[in-house]
Amino acid sequence: MKKENEFEPENLLKHSSTAVFSLIPIIIGILFIFYALSQFPGYSMITHYVSHLGIGPKPSAQFFNVGVIIIGAASIHFFIYLGKLLKASGIDEIIRKITVKISIIGGLCLALVGAFPMFDFLEIFHLIVASTFFFSGMLYFLLFSYLMIRNPNFSKYQSFPGFIVGLIFAGYVFTAHPIFEWGVVFSGFFWVVFNGVWLGIKNIRISLGM
Repeated sequence: MKKENEFEPENLLKHSSTAVFSLIPIIIGILFIFYALSQFPGYSMITHYVSHLGIGPKPSAQFFNVGVIIIGAASIHFFIYLGKLLKASGIDEIIRKITVKISIIGGLCLALVGAFPMFDFLEIFHLIVASTFFFSGMLYFLLFSYLMIRNPNFSKYQSFPGFIVGLIFAGYVFTAHPIFEWGVVFSGFFWVVFNGVWLGIKNIRISLGM
């Protein structure tokens, strides 16, 4: 008899496959950002904020802003289906739903960071959506990690890195230092890819009946 808190294989396969497909645009968006970085002479991760790439020389700014919009939109898709995978008995459903909603807000605000670069009158909108993204990111990474610990379908090796990412977000929220902001970029990207690859491996194992 199947335990109540086990995820049905066909549902796991469906939702995890959808989450994995979100990795493709996210990786493309990250490549856009690093291409933008390579096209910005004199840029330093120590002294320049990530958003400075959005107002850099051509084609740096264009690639950065488009890349951020792509990542923001794709992350919404990824987190919605990750939230569905976290359904299980023993999981606080209210916390799960709140976490998914916060991640949707974060993804939307990230996309808007690319839509509102730091140009003149757009700067105030940029600061609002960027601040909302960083604060929401701090919350949803910590909450997703907590939910993973409580869910039997996820291992501790998946949950613990999320706490580290959440703390890096917190480091930027409370210090506003460029080093922490780039830490958010690298750690957040690693976390999404790490979990996406894990879901992909689990897909293969389920498909092979392992």
